[in-house]
Amino acid sequence: MLAIGTAPDPAFARLRESAEPLSSLGVFLDKYVGECNQTIGAGCKTQSAQFRARNQGKSFLLTLSDDAVSMVSLGRFEASKREFEIRITPFFGGGGYALTHGAPRSADSQGNPLVPMLIARARLGEGSSPERFQRLFSSHQLRIEVVFQPRSVWTLSGKKGARSQGVAAQLQGIQVVESRSGESLATWLAR
Repeated sequence: MLAIGTAPDPAFARLRESAEPLSSLGVFLDKYVGECNQTIGAGCKTQSAQFRARNQGKSFLLTLSDDAVSMVSLGRFEASKREFEIRITPFFGGGGYALTHGAPRSADSQGNPLVPMLIARARLGEGSSPERFQRLFSSHQLRIEVVFQPRSVWTLSGKKGARSQGVAAQLQGIQVVESRSGESLATWLAR
């Protein structure tokens, strides 16, 4: 939990400092998954295996905005504590693949992989109003910072032959930030 208007969570700051920033999630996922076909060439699977081995145990920092902010939403507001629940869907797409917290085991009726939701809490400071906080979410004035370690490739077959692939990761921390000011709004840390 983080009070609005306070400094970022020091534990998340340490995670962030120790992680290697990614410039493109799509490129990273493409190299890690290594979905190879005959037109790409015989060395593709070897290159992907080497890329996975080189990055095993490494932490990466992923910064997302725009469409990715649809992966966070406001939950209930507890007025007595001046606290919002922040719901995070740990499914971050890029390049036709997804980075997920663990591997999804099933899909919904549309064939979309199902992942468990993560919950962060944000306590409003004295100068913040619930309405201002809600506006930040409804107008998508957010940035998401994700620190993760890749673990493995997952494949999920859906109805009518549909297939999804991605990278199962151990998410170490997620920070929701106001995009204009850089103010930290909420932090989720793996326990």
